[in-house]
Amino acid sequence: MSPAQQQCIRSCPVTAEYNPVCGSNGVTYTNPGRLSCAQMCGV
Repeated sequence: MSPAQQQCIRSCPVTAEYNPVCGSNGVTYTNPGRLSCAQMCGV
């Protein structure tokens, strides 16, 4: 993951809700908001 992608993910407004979802990249994200953020940031 590039530094720009890491910064993008850190700046995403997400909640602390725990509702795990699996991304198509094989990574499990803690909730749908985190997954959407990763997709938006190009991860």
